[in-house]
Amino acid sequence: MKPDRLAYNVYEACELLSVGRTTLYSAIKKGDLKTCKVGRRTLISAESLKLWLETLPTSLEVKAQASNNNRGAAMNKALSASKAEQLSREAGQGRGTSTPLAPRR
Repeated sequence: MKPDRLAYNVYEACELLSVGRTTLYSAIKKGDLKTCKVGRRTLISAESLKLWLETLPTSLEVKAQASNNNRGAAMNKALSASKAEQLSREAGQGRGTSTPLAPRR
């Protein structure tokens, strides 16, 4: 970032950070980026951009989170299979519906 610039418009901020407009507007909507309006232009302060960059996760943090999410998905799949087995056992014990549905004509 150029030290003499106080603020950037959305297009300039996207170019500067190499992110898309959707990403930038999402951060604005969440309140992660402070903006001000000058007429119809949305300006983002250089300080706000710098602070936002510092809060973004590093590539190592993203990889660790993805690894944890994969473990969680595997656990959910195992729990779903366990629940399905339990439901089929209950159906076999007369707790479920015992008559099949007639096909529609």
